Amino acid sequence: MTEDEITARRPTRRRTLQAIAGAGLLAVGGFTGTTMAAPGDQQWVFETGAWVSSSPAVADGTIYIGSYDNNVYALDADDGKVIWFHETGGGVESSPAVVDGTVYVGSNDNSVYALDADNGEVVWTYDTDKEVYSSPVVADGTVYVGSYDHDVYALDADSGEVI
Repeated sequence: MTEDEITARRPTRRRTLQAIAGAGLLAVGGFTGTTMAAPGDQQWVFETGAWVSSSPAVADGTIYIGSYDNNVYALDADDGKVIWFHETGGGVESSPAVVDGTVYVGSNDNSVYALDADNGEVVWTYDTDKEVYSSPVVADGTVYVGSYDHDVYALDADSGEVI
């Protein structure tokens, strides 16, 4: 194999997400992911306790995904093993955002969570009046997220305080 062929097969965020989406991410009952397997070959499977409707976030060799089983999972991208999980009080349909070592995600328990990307510990939470289905976006130290209460929140990324 030439060096160009090796480089072309190296995993990138785009290739990983394309492979995950092509492997049936939205299948009821769990999450199926592929990182370096040949096209069409399944490398590993991770089963959640309920359906997965959020899209994954991939950062530093870790896949972050929410599930309707009330958990946010951090999975090793190479083998699908659980690095950590954090239980929320409701289903997690929001897609996580990972910025500067923090995972931001909404939950149907009316909360926005900031979790430490390394161990899943809570950095802060912010409670809204309704479910948080939308996926947070982080820009310039601010977390933007909508809630089913018809409001869009701008939260300080470090503290969770309303801006």
